[in-house]
Amino acid sequence: MVSRSNLLPQATDYESGLEDSYSGPERLLEELEVSIVIPCLDEVETVGNCVRVARVAIESAGVTGEVIVADNGSSDGSIELAEQEGARIVHVRDRGYGNALMGGIRAARGRYILMGLSQ
Repeated sequence: MVSRSNLLPQATDYESGLEDSYSGPERLLEELEVSIVIPCLDEVETVGNCVRVARVAIESAGVTGEVIVADNGSSDGSIELAEQEGARIVHVRDRGYGNALMGGIRAARGRYILMGLSQ
Protein backbone atom coordinates (compact mmCIF):
# COMPACT_ATOMS: atom_id res chain seq x y z
CA MET A 1 0.00 0.00 0.00
CA VAL A 2 1.28 3.46 -0.89
CA SER A 3 0.29 6.45 1.19
CA ARG A 4 -0.59 9.51 -0.88
CA SER A 5 1.65 11.59 1.37
CA ASN A 6 4.67 9.50 0.27
CA LEU A 7 4.27 10.44 -3.40
CA LEU A 8 6.15 13.31 -4.95
CA PRO A 9 4.03 16.02 -6.58
CA GLN A 10 3.00 14.89 -10.04
CA ALA A 11 2.20 16.66 -13.28
CA THR A 12 -1.43 17.14 -14.20
CA ASP A 13 -3.17 14.32 -16.04
CA TYR A 14 -2.77 15.93 -19.45
CA GLU A 15 0.87 16.86 -18.91
CA SER A 16 1.73 13.28 -17.97
CA GLY A 17 -0.01 11.62 -20.94
CA LEU A 18 -3.16 10.55 -19.09
CA GLU A 19 -6.72 10.87 -20.24
CA ASP A 20 -9.24 10.42 -17.44
CA SER A 21 -12.81 9.42 -18.31
CA TYR A 22 -14.17 11.06 -15.16
CA SER A 23 -14.13 14.83 -15.11
CA GLY A 24 -16.86 15.80 -12.67
CA PRO A 25 -16.25 18.82 -10.42
CA GLU A 26 -16.05 16.65 -7.30
CA ARG A 27 -13.03 14.84 -8.79
CA LEU A 28 -10.70 17.50 -7.40
CA LEU A 29 -12.66 18.23 -4.21
CA GLU A 30 -13.47 14.84 -2.76
CA GLU A 31 -10.73 12.99 -0.94
CA LEU A 32 -11.29 9.28 -0.69
CA GLU A 33 -9.81 6.87 1.80
CA VAL A 34 -8.62 4.31 -0.76
CA SER A 35 -8.01 3.98 -4.49
CA ILE A 36 -7.62 0.55 -6.04
CA VAL A 37 -5.60 0.83 -9.25
CA ILE A 38 -5.91 -1.96 -11.82
CA PRO A 39 -3.61 -1.79 -14.87
CA CYS A 40 -5.28 -3.23 -17.96
CA LEU A 41 -4.45 -4.23 -21.52
CA ASP A 42 -7.07 -6.36 -23.31
CA GLU A 43 -8.45 -8.13 -20.23
CA VAL A 44 -12.14 -8.41 -21.22
CA GLU A 45 -12.34 -11.95 -19.80
CA THR A 46 -11.46 -10.89 -16.26
CA VAL A 47 -11.58 -7.13 -15.71
CA GLY A 48 -15.33 -6.97 -14.99
CA ASN A 49 -15.09 -9.44 -12.13
CA CYS A 50 -11.97 -7.73 -10.78
CA VAL A 51 -13.74 -4.38 -10.65
CA ARG A 52 -16.79 -5.96 -8.95
CA VAL A 53 -14.62 -7.65 -6.32
CA ALA A 54 -12.72 -4.42 -5.65
CA ARG A 55 -15.94 -2.42 -5.26
CA VAL A 56 -17.39 -5.02 -2.87
CA ALA A 57 -14.19 -4.92 -0.81
CA ILE A 58 -14.42 -1.13 -0.49
CA GLU A 59 -18.08 -1.29 0.51
CA SER A 60 -17.49 -4.17 2.95
CA ALA A 61 -14.66 -2.26 4.63
CA GLY A 62 -16.98 0.72 5.12
CA VAL A 63 -14.55 3.20 3.60
CA THR A 64 -14.87 5.69 0.80
CA GLY A 65 -13.02 4.61 -2.30
CA GLU A 66 -12.72 4.26 -6.01
CA VAL A 67 -11.62 1.64 -8.50
CA ILE A 68 -9.39 2.93 -11.27
CA VAL A 69 -8.67 0.91 -14.39
CA ALA A 70 -5.49 2.28 -15.96
CA ASP A 71 -5.82 1.31 -19.59
CA ASN A 72 -2.79 0.85 -21.80
CA GLY A 73 -4.57 0.72 -25.17
CA SER A 74 -7.18 -2.04 -24.89
CA SER A 75 -9.19 -2.81 -28.01
CA ASP A 76 -11.24 -5.82 -26.87
CA GLY A 77 -14.04 -4.12 -24.92
CA SER A 78 -12.23 -4.22 -21.56
CA ILE A 79 -12.69 -0.53 -20.93
CA GLU A 80 -16.40 -0.46 -21.68
CA LEU A 81 -16.94 -3.43 -19.38
CA ALA A 82 -14.88 -1.93 -16.56
CA GLU A 83 -16.79 1.33 -16.87
CA GLN A 84 -20.13 -0.53 -16.74
CA GLU A 85 -18.97 -2.17 -13.50
CA GLY A 86 -18.26 1.24 -11.95
CA ALA A 87 -14.54 1.77 -12.54
CA ARG A 88 -13.06 5.12 -13.37
CA ILE A 89 -10.99 4.75 -16.55
CA VAL A 90 -7.62 6.43 -17.01
CA HIS A 91 -6.05 6.06 -20.45
CA VAL A 92 -2.25 5.87 -20.22
CA ARG A 93 -0.49 6.52 -23.52
CA ASP A 94 2.97 5.29 -22.54
CA ARG A 95 3.05 1.52 -23.00
CA GLY A 96 4.02 -0.99 -20.36
CA TYR A 97 2.69 -2.39 -17.11
CA GLY A 98 4.74 -0.01 -14.96
CA ASN A 99 3.58 3.03 -16.92
CA ALA A 100 -0.04 1.95 -16.63
CA LEU A 101 0.34 1.40 -12.88
CA MET A 102 2.04 4.75 -12.31
CA GLY A 103 -0.53 6.52 -14.49
CA GLY A 104 -3.31 5.07 -12.36
CA ILE A 105 -1.52 6.08 -9.17
CA ARG A 106 -1.09 9.65 -10.44
CA ALA A 107 -4.82 9.86 -11.16
CA ALA A 108 -5.87 8.35 -7.82
CA ARG A 109 -7.77 10.46 -5.31
CA GLY A 110 -7.45 8.09 -2.37
CA ARG A 111 -5.31 8.67 0.69
CA TYR A 112 -4.11 5.07 0.34
CA ILE A 113 -3.49 3.29 -2.94
CA LEU A 114 -3.81 -0.45 -3.51
CA MET A 115 -2.72 -2.27 -6.63
CA GLY A 116 -4.98 -4.85 -8.20
CA LEU A 117 -4.53 -7.19 -11.17
CA SER A 118 -6.98 -7.68 -14.01
CA GLN A 119 -5.60 -11.02 -15.16
